Amino acid sequence: MHDDQVQHRARNYPYERAAHSFVYDCGDITHLPEDFVALIEGRHPVLAFGSNAAPEQLRRKYGDQTNARFAVTRATLQGYDVVYSAHLTSYGAVPATLAPSPGAILETWITWLDEDQLAHMHTTEMGAGGGADVNYAYGHLQEINLGVADIGVKLASVDVYLSNFGALALTDAPLAFSRITASNRKFEERDKVSVLEGVRDSLAPDLDLDKFVHVVVGDKSQRACWGEALKATAHPLDFPDFLNLVPGPE
Repeated sequence: MHDDQVQHRARNYPYERAAHSFVYDCGDITHLPEDFVALIEGRHPVLAFGSNAAPEQLRRKYGDQTNARFAVTRATLQGYDVVYSAHLTSYGAVPATLAPSPGAILETWITWLDEDQLAHMHTTEMGAGGGADVNYAYGHLQEINLGVADIGVKLASVDVYLSNFGALALTDAPLAFSRITASNRKFEERDKVSVLEGVRDSLAPDLDLDKFVHVVVGDKSQRACWGEALKATAHPLDFPDFLNLVPGPE
């Protein structure tokens, strides 16, 4: 991967959203049609609070999947926010996780996936085998208030991937993504690059940011070591209404 691409993926997560609900159609992004029911019925609604809402990330994940067509709809989730997770991705980013935040109203997205599309999403989030050694657990988030205005639906449960390791602890509370909108936000907002710099400062202060990103991407063992350091100090996140279907660590 070219250096510009490496830096882009690490520094610009969770990437640009569309301005409207859309259909991902084999890499093309089109408006949600009036006859959208077939794209919703029988599908798994999966909360896309991080990069999975971004067309460029969906192209990375589904670019080699023939006939990959699904709806991605705007949604509003009450009582939650999006914060930085206590781990590093293989492409150099500090990724997102959901966090309970009473009173907050999160502007978010849903991907509506069929069985094959969901199985493929699992491999991108949890690896081919899933299990306790992965960063995210998958399941149902229940007893929620999730509005999907563009299709006139309210959901009381949604599928979701949650960090197995809690929230990044650069400060004494989780940090919210400044590029992700929430009203009545309780957590301090930080932009992506400042958080990446903060993580670098805590783990490898002698490296400039470009070099730090390259080590995270290119050295799996060092990335794992640094990840363990982040997990050791993480803020725990409690989800009593989460039904875990693919177990994380005990």
